[in-house]
Amino acid sequence: MKILNSLLLISTGCLFATLLYAAPSPRHENGFYVGGSIGATQLTVNTKVTGNLGGTISSDRDIALDGITGGILGGYSWYIGNHGYLAVEANANLDSANTTIKETSSGGVPSSQSKIHMKMTSSFALSFIPGYFVNDNTVIFGRLGFAAARLASSATNGNLNGSGADFTKTVSGYRLGLGLTTELPNNFTLTGEYDYTDYSSFKKSSRSAFYNNTLLTTNYAPSTQQFVFSVAYHFNQF
Repeated sequence: MKILNSLLLISTGCLFATLLYAAPSPRHENGFYVGGSIGATQLTVNTKVTGNLGGTISSDRDIALDGITGGILGGYSWYIGNHGYLAVEANANLDSANTTIKETSSGGVPSSQSKIHMKMTSSFALSFIPGYFVNDNTVIFGRLGFAAARLASSATNGNLNGSGADFTKTVSGYRLGLGLTTELPNNFTLTGEYDYTDYSSFKKSSRSAFYNNTLLTTNYAPSTQQFVFSVAYHFNQF
């Protein structure tokens, strides 16, 4: 999370300085663009464990996974009137968000230990990007799209708070974002943005050594926050 906050502060200052001092340039023609991105990501997985052992067992907590995200992107952009902008963009990323959880319980098996490693390995998104030219060089934009991500988790004894934590799962959901794009020389652009993705929840069940082999069910609800820099080359002329 410290990486995310630092990138947010640095990039906000740089992009707003560009917004204030950029020199005018001709408007683009509609066309394709390709590029690459890198940034910080935080995956938060809300876990709710339920079961019954002479009464209801229930726990609710958030697991935070921090890492780096980076990948490729491509799209098509339209320039509408004097200030309007619209793009359709696809991007594919490799992700390193991960964490390891160690837990100990004296219930069921004396001094039983569980070690769980959870990670996000890759993601893909398709987005609509409407924007507004605040000067001849700089666009402020929003992002609305569909995203999918690959999650994986492994456990030494198949338990997370007593429930199944061994899985590989592709989840999907919606992505919302806000950012600034500014022109660079030679048909390049620089973009900084914040994105939030809410993925669909899923359930896993297993019998827990922590609770005398009781069947417990865990509901996983993942979401991500990202702050990303990207550079793109536009095949149309500025």
